[in-house]
Amino acid sequence: MKKKSRIVRIGRVSNIGNLESSDSIKDYIKTLNNSELLYVSDDEIEDNFSHTVGICVEINFSGESTSEKLKPHDPSTIFTNLPVARPNGDVDEPGGYQPDYKCLTPHQRWKYLNWLSNITDQISFDYVFIYYVGLERQLFFGDFEKAFDEILLLKKYHSGKSFDSYSDSALLNACIYRRKLDKLREIKGGIKNMQIAVLIASCKFKEELSIKQTIQVFNKTRKINRKYMNENYKLFVNVLPNILKQEFSTYEFPLYKIVDYNNISNRLYMQFSNSSLPDKFSRIYLPSILFNAEIELVIQELYKKACQQCKKISKTFKST
Repeated sequence: MKKKSRIVRIGRVSNIGNLESSDSIKDYIKTLNNSELLYVSDDEIEDNFSHTVGICVEINFSGESTSEKLKPHDPSTIFTNLPVARPNGDVDEPGGYQPDYKCLTPHQRWKYLNWLSNITDQISFDYVFIYYVGLERQLFFGDFEKAFDEILLLKKYHSGKSFDSYSDSALLNACIYRRKLDKLREIKGGIKNMQIAVLIASCKFKEELSIKQTIQVFNKTRKINRKYMNENYKLFVNVLPNILKQEFSTYEFPLYKIVDYNNISNRLYMQFSNSSLPDKFSRIYLPSILFNAEIELVIQELYKKACQQCKKISKTFKST
C-alpha cells in the first residue's frame, strides 16, 4: 500500500530579516517550504488597482472546458514592491470582509510573511484567509496535490465553522473537476457540513450515506419539520438505521438507488471564496440532487416513518 505524503513543517526559518527591498522579499520567499504555492508579483501597484485573475474558466463537468489566460493577481498575491517593515511591538489586525495582501500595512505584511514559514502557528484568521484563497486557485490551476494537503493542514490548526464550510466545498469540487477520485474518497467521510459534492460523490461511487450524513440531508431537504427530530435526537438516531434497513436492506442511506444520477437537472451553486474569480468559475452548475422531486419525496417519507417509529416507542415507554 502506497504511503500518503503529507506536508510537514520542520520549523521556522531564521533569515526573515527586515525585508527592506523587493529582492530581499523574493530571496526570503525562496526559503519557504510552501514557496511553490505562493503567487508573487513585481508589478507596481496603482491607486485604481483591482483584482484580476489567472485564468477564466468555463467548467463543464462532462470533461470539457475553455480558458482565457489573464493576469495572475488575486488577494493572496505578494507584491514585492510594496513596503515591508519589522514591527517593534504589537501589530493591529487587518480589517475588512475579505482582506488581501495589497491592503496590509508594512508591519502586517512582515507578520504575514513571517507566519508563512510555519502556518501551524496561531494567528488572526485574516492572514489565514489571504493564504487560503491562493491555495484555492492552486487546486484548479496549479499543484493540486500540494495545495490539497496544505489546505488540510490549515484546517487542522485553524478550524472554524465558516472556514470548514467553504474549504470543504473547494476541496470537494476541485476533486470532481480535476478527476481526483482517490482524494475525493479520502475526505468525503470527514466533511463536517453537508455539501452538494458529498451527495455527488455518493452517487458516483454508489456508496451509502452515513447516519450522520443522512440527518444532514434531512436538515437540507424542503418541507421537513425538523423540530421533532431535534427534540428527540438520541432516539431518532437509534431508530433511523432500522427504518433504512426496512426500506433499503441496509443500515445506511443508498441515495444512488433512488434515481439515475445522470438524469438529474443542474442548478447554479456558489462554491468558492476567492472573490477575484470570475462568475463563470466561482458559480458552477451541479446536479440539483436535493431539489429533485423524486428524491425529495423519498427523503420526506423516510423522515416521516422514522418520526412515526420514534413516537410509537415513546408511547410504549410512557404506558409501562
